Amino acid sequence: MAKKHMSLCKIYRGWHSSPTGKFGISSSYKSTEGVGYYLAFDKGTAESFGGKVRPAELILCNPLDARGELPYILHESDELFEPTKKTDSVWLSSIKEAVKRSGTTETNFGIEQIECLNQTLTDILQEKGYDGILIDDWGVEFARPRERVKLEGCKT
Repeated sequence: MAKKHMSLCKIYRGWHSSPTGKFGISSSYKSTEGVGYYLAFDKGTAESFGGKVRPAELILCNPLDARGELPYILHESDELFEPTKKTDSVWLSSIKEAVKRSGTTETNFGIEQIECLNQTLTDILQEKGYDGILIDDWGVEFARPRERVKLEGCKT
């Protein structure tokens, strides 16, 4: 079965989640919900990401639609460390799985560990077949695994 493409108009590319300007290790102080391009549905949101803002077209085959949910890592939600529940959404359960798989704890939750958590979350969502995520008025187009440099010492 062919995958359906999703094309969203009026997208702005505001920031690339790598300090080198290439796909790779995310800069955790700006990137929390995946490794890739951070995109916004309005120019103002894109400008808040920092860097150059330019119009772009977002075409995703299978984005995880988490609109209406929190960006849990960005908000440093206590739910990150709670056991997975049957009522958890795919988004929240994937984040909780990434917390476990990356060895993230309430004690080591900080800038360096968030980089690993972010990378692990991207891996998990890509393993589930997602190529991006939509969160309210912004989203992330994930970098393809072969285009990413893995963070050394990260358990993924």
